[in-house]
Amino acid sequence: QAVREAEAAAEAQLAEKNDESEAFMSEVEAIGAAYEESQADNARLMERLTERDGTESKAVTEKVQAQQLARRLREEKAGLEAAVAHERGAAAAALHRAGQVEDAASQQA
Repeated sequence: QAVREAEAAAEAQLAEKNDESEAFMSEVEAIGAAYEESQADNARLMERLTERDGTESKAVTEKVQAQQLARRLREEKAGLEAAVAHERGAAAAALHRAGQVEDAASQQA
């Protein structure tokens, strides 16, 4: 009788340990699945960060190029304005000289 009771107790204890083991394994599998999901999420986030960094880098490059172009255009404009001012001065001087020549010619006539 005592042996049967000990055997029954051992079997009950074994069944309990089996249930605990199965629960533990289920928990480990759930943790593993969550870990894999978080790894996939991290991979997607890293890809998005890489894309964003590339976009930001491209925007910075385009900004620098636009600033350089704007500076070149301002310099070109200043050069053209100086050339126009010079040509206007030359034209005014030529008109003045032409007027002097006409005056001199009319005084001789």
